[in-house]
This record gives sequence, structure tokens and C-alpha cells, in this order.
Amino acid sequence: MHLVKDLHEQRIVYYWIDEQETQISPFLASIPLAEEWRNLYLHKQYQGWDRRRSHIDRRRLVHKRDQASAQHAISNPAKGRRSSDKPIKVDIDLAKSKLEKLFLTFRENASQASEPTKPKAEYTC
Repeated sequence: MHLVKDLHEQRIVYYWIDEQETQISPFLASIPLAEEWRNLYLHKQYQGWDRRRSHIDRRRLVHKRDQASAQHAISNPAKGRRSSDKPIKVDIDLAKSKLEKLFLTFRENASQASEPTKPKAEYTC
């Protein structure tokens, strides 16, 4: 799975694609929403026996992690071993080039609009 950042209907959106580059998620408004969608998706796809009852990794919650570290004297709390426990990052950024093109077009249109026009000659009879 790869996270894509794109520009769709003048908004930044994120979505997941599979190895065949087929979109497998809806458009998502933020990276945290993309991460939540991925975790739910991976949780549903897993067919084996699972000790976890929740798809939420409590270690991501700072206060829970700090509390566990204090109680158990863990020197290096685990970040998680599952792929869904690892932080996500944008793999493919399509929005950057689209935004650059949009700004270039806007700049060209703004410069053309600001050029002074010649006043029309008035004819008198």
C-alpha cells in the first residue's frame, strides 16, 4: 500500500493505492484520517488469530505510553511491530506539481490583467 497526496477539486486529498496502483480508499482529508483508514483496512484484511482486540495502538497515546514506562521501567518503549503500528508518510506527491502549475497559471493571468490598457481615442466631430 502506498499513500498518495493529490489535488482534487481544488483541495488536498490523501488516498491509498495498492501495488497495481489502483485506488483502494476514498479521498481522505488529512494524514491522521488516512492512518485511521489504513489501520481499519489492515485489521479487516488480517485472517489469522489476533491477540489484540482493538485496532488502536495504545502506545501511540503519549499519556498511556508514559504511564506504562513509569510502571514497568521500560527504557525503550516499543513503537510496534505490525505494519499498522508504524507511522505513515506520503509515498507519492502528485499535489506538488499540480499546485506549481496552478500557481504559474494564476501568476500569468494576474500579470496579464495588470498590464495597462491603452485608452480608447475619442473622436470629435
